[in-house]
Amino acid sequence: MPIPFLGGGVNQEPKEHYGRKATFIETNGYSVPKPGSSAGEDPAVDAAELGLATLRMTYGDRLNSDVKKTQPFRPDFVKLDKQVLFFKAFMKQTVHESSTERFRVRYFNMYYYLEDDTIAIAEPEIENSGMPHGPFVKRAKLDGVHWTKLNVGENITVNAKVLRLYDTNSSTSKFLQSEGIVVGQPETPPVDPYTESRKVSDHPNIHHETPSDFDRLKQFLVLDRKVLRFNATWEDPNTPERRLKAEVFYFLVDDSVEVREIHEKNDGRDPFPVLLRRQKVPRNHRSVPLDFPSGVLELSDVELRDFVNPADFAIGKEVGIFGRTFFVYDMDEFTRNFYSRNFGVTDFTPVDVSEPLGQAREPEIPPYTGLGSPEDSWLSCVMIDPKAPAGQKSLLQLLKHDNKVLRFVSTLDPKLHPDDEGRTFILSFRLADDYVSVFEPPVQNSGIQGGTLLSYQLVNAKGCNPDKPVYLKPTDFYVGAQVEIFSRVYNISGCDRAVLNFMEANPQGYPAGALEATRSVFE
Repeated sequence: MPIPFLGGGVNQEPKEHYGRKATFIETNGYSVPKPGSSAGEDPAVDAAELGLATLRMTYGDRLNSDVKKTQPFRPDFVKLDKQVLFFKAFMKQTVHESSTERFRVRYFNMYYYLEDDTIAIAEPEIENSGMPHGPFVKRAKLDGVHWTKLNVGENITVNAKVLRLYDTNSSTSKFLQSEGIVVGQPETPPVDPYTESRKVSDHPNIHHETPSDFDRLKQFLVLDRKVLRFNATWEDPNTPERRLKAEVFYFLVDDSVEVREIHEKNDGRDPFPVLLRRQKVPRNHRSVPLDFPSGVLELSDVELRDFVNPADFAIGKEVGIFGRTFFVYDMDEFTRNFYSRNFGVTDFTPVDVSEPLGQAREPEIPPYTGLGSPEDSWLSCVMIDPKAPAGQKSLLQLLKHDNKVLRFVSTLDPKLHPDDEGRTFILSFRLADDYVSVFEPPVQNSGIQGGTLLSYQLVNAKGCNPDKPVYLKPTDFYVGAQVEIFSRVYNISGCDRAVLNFMEANPQGYPAGALEATRSVFE
């Protein structure tokens, strides 16, 4: 039978702790003095504690199962004290007014303090970067940035700067996973181009090179004045429609190259023979270090080590010389013997690079402007130094028919000019120069003044080309003929005795019946 919990009937355990009770109690995370306690005096006994002690003495350990224990309240700044989330970030910063770089990559360490949701961002020091490092953003709260929005692979905006989070540590990953956030995979940040360019000068690769056993003195003594000569063609960007010819000389004594342009007659190019002065030609003249100041210094053998050699030249092969492509189509006899002896080449068949001659285009004659004679305008287009046009004049004609004039009586065609019916005109044809004039005899009380209507001049034949005119000839004038002079058609009805004598002496060229019609006028 168990012993009841009566006074004096329970074995009490010996006392183990004899220290003084605490003067302060923890309330809502704060240590405050107990009510009724003061320094240097025993604290007053709390009634609740006294009652709990009485129950503990009465019921013993069974009190732990009956009385519910409660955890004390702890605020966030106590519970989350010294808990910091860590992220690695980077950003690209544009570099203005620089000829060597366009941007730089800056790296940051971001710390998120959970106790008060503040953020601190620091930039680790990079040697010889040329930028101040250290605190980028001092510890402060940032609008719109909370730990629930931070994750690997996310972008955040800090003071108008966009930072990319690319990695974190294990404690931060465990905390985010415990809150139900899936942590992204770590990313590889881009490499800063300026830092990479500084590696050449900051960490030079100094190594010893064994001196070459190539004897340059022997090269000079053996290969001096020995030059390989190649015939090549190249294409000028200014004249892409045809390829230009050049001679490429390779000097074996120092492995230098010279290019001379071959000029042709009337090729339209300035007569400068040397296209490239004698110098070594690199295979790729653009493969220079990034830090080389090409704007103020010239390239030397230190920056360029790979140059063209005789193995790069062969018939039918293209060779690049400072950005221009030369096609080798032939070589001289000494060069052929050199390649046959040193490279074992036996086929030296030249490549045909001749271009078919283009058909010369007939120059277009501009139309007659009306200034001067058509012959003057035509000769100025077909001759560099035009001469006086002969026209219809000739010395033989002038000596043979000097002061000889053929005169004809004519009227205007009544069908085309009904208002001019009854008017009579005298057509005069000068045989010395084929000039024609028109005269109307005055008639009293006709209302028409009369006189010279057309002074002596050349008259174009009907329907001829005005740019290359054909003028009226003596064979166009005879009795019964119609002659058009400046859009006016004249019907010839009579002539003088000189016309009949001329037609009998020169019957060729006149149509049939013209001579009989003229004779009938004098019968």
